[in-house]
Amino acid sequence: MEVTTAVRDDAVTAARGEPAGPTRLLRRRRGLPGGRAVVGALLVAASAVGVFAAYLGATAEPSTAYLLAGRTIEPGTRFATLDDVLGAVGQAPLELPPTAAGRAIRAEDAATLVGRVVVAPLARGDLLSRTAFVEDGGVADAQTLSFSLPEADAVDGSLRPGERVDVIATHGAGGESFTAFVARGLPLLRVSAPDGTVGGPGQTTLTVAVSALDDVLALSHAAATAEVRVTRSTAGPGDTDPAPGAYRATPLPEGPRPEVAGDPVFDRPPGPPEHEDVDGTVDGDGDGDVDGDGDVDGDVDGVVDVDEATAGWSVP
Repeated sequence: MEVTTAVRDDAVTAARGEPAGPTRLLRRRRGLPGGRAVVGALLVAASAVGVFAAYLGATAEPSTAYLLAGRTIEPGTRFATLDDVLGAVGQAPLELPPTAAGRAIRAEDAATLVGRVVVAPLARGDLLSRTAFVEDGGVADAQTLSFSLPEADAVDGSLRPGERVDVIATHGAGGESFTAFVARGLPLLRVSAPDGTVGGPGQTTLTVAVSALDDVLALSHAAATAEVRVTRSTAGPGDTDPAPGAYRATPLPEGPRPEVAGDPVFDRPPGPPEHEDVDGTVDGDGDGDVDGDGDVDGDVDGVVDVDEATAGWSVP
């Protein structure tokens, strides 16, 4: 701020006999801003920069593109080539939360889907997630087959796409029934309930990939005529070990032996001493004879003397 002051001393001028002169102006120099003013100005500038950056972030287009389903993609679809992938998917720039971004497939990673199989239904526009694909596991050129069974017969509904299963069927009833493996190591493509939900109660529908046509026929026949159960398989893609033959219940000469689970101690009722038989002798054969020769007189000659027989036994 600049202050101007006019100064004129007329008395001094008159005493000297000098004519009155012009007025003299005094100016005070403008001071620099104080420390608080500088800090306040910096804070205002920083706030303005922050608001501007937030505006740009909100209006800028996301920089990461992710893959979307370009059409309906059914479970069991296998992408054999990159052209297959690009013909079924599209891409769009999206801003995703960190968790979703970790599961989503970026457009630059489209080539990683070659040789993978879709295990979940995808509708047009669905974001492609890594959990919707599994390694083909030998399902190339395989038949796709679905069948239903109770959850209790499908590992209590705990099976998940990408696992392998063995299918077992029991044919017939009563003494004529038998159980046999139908197929082993089948890649499981989808698990769903009849209403389309995954892991629903009651019946479960399994979709598997079957390479051998004989297995396709056998599994279709078993699903239509037999009691089918599924187990989580230990067989891998390259396993060739044959399964055991059919099991049929047959009468056995004896049943199974009890499991040996230790030597439990029970309270026993009081009885004769361990060295004494129930007939009062100590040889334990129950015939009243104590020396094992078959008589009861207590000597070892095998002859029962009258007096000894009457007494029961005596020592010679």
